[in-house]
Amino acid sequence: ARCLAADVVQSNLVRIRNLLRPRHDAAVSASRRLFGDALLAVPNGGYFLGVHLRVRVDEAALLAAAQAEGIVIASGSAFYPPSAAPPAGTLFFRLPFHALDPLEFATGVERLVKLAEQCRP
Repeated sequence: ARCLAADVVQSNLVRIRNLLRPRHDAAVSASRRLFGDALLAVPNGGYFLGVHLRVRVDEAALLAAAQAEGIVIASGSAFYPPSAAPPAGTLFFRLPFHALDPLEFATGVERLVKLAEQCRP
């Protein structure tokens, strides 16, 4: 209650928005440019973008290939209930943008796009 009364919460929200808004916007721009026709789930806030990658391999194979290339991504299937799986022929991943500067994010997306292209139908 004291933090709310002292405006600490509101000032922190402003600071965080000012930090994350440019990262969000740059991540969305880079993803749209680099992923091409991939289906993107663009948030109005938060820390992650969602992407549905068209690939011919299953999630475990793509994650293993990514790890072999030094690309660290988490399983996206954990974010879908079985009854609402991603569209057939795609895998869903959440891409964090909150802790990366725009160049780091874009570089990661470029690497992921190259990997996905090797795994496309």
